[in-house]
Amino acid sequence: MYAEHMPLIREYGRTPDGFATLVAFAIATQNQYFFHVDSIMGIIRSDGAHACTRLNTRQKAGILHVQVSGAKYLPLPPCTADALRLLIEIPSIGIVKGSFVLQMLGYPVGCLDVHNIRMAGLSARVFSRVPARTEALSLRLETYLNVCTQMGGAEVLWNTWCTLIACKYPHWFKSAEAVSAYHVHCVMGEREKP
Repeated sequence: MYAEHMPLIREYGRTPDGFATLVAFAIATQNQYFFHVDSIMGIIRSDGAHACTRLNTRQKAGILHVQVSGAKYLPLPPCTADALRLLIEIPSIGIVKGSFVLQMLGYPVGCLDVHNIRMAGLSARVFSRVPARTEALSLRLETYLNVCTQMGGAEVLWNTWCTLIACKYPHWFKSAEAVSAYHVHCVMGEREKP
């Protein structure tokens, strides 16, 4: 799943507009049922983030920020921790969603959302805040990256999460493959919904 779909998303995300869409997608997944994200992305594409009632003010600001100044983030640094440090400067992008953007761009990190955090046996709040102090941030990023590695890395986290979501919402997704393909659909828009 990841091996098939991530390269499509990664290639799309290499342009400023594509990168802005990846960030918007990551933001659109915050505190939403995953099966609603395509409708959120449709509203963002057609009417702008400001028109989407499912997004809060900070989320809308993050999307607008990256749509206006996304080019300043590209190319991202090759070092995962350095790239993540850069992404968490975007409003509404913290460590978890910044890592999700990087995961979609092929970095060896994953999105430790509430589902993955539970599988790791950690508190859902452990990575929810970005420390202000440089030393504390460095330690938090190092811990986050280590947990991702211990859980199998980007591909294992992606594939496991897609399987979990397919099992949890069989009415919406017929398979884990469909969940993975839905990422491509939400990001690239023009593809047929899986």
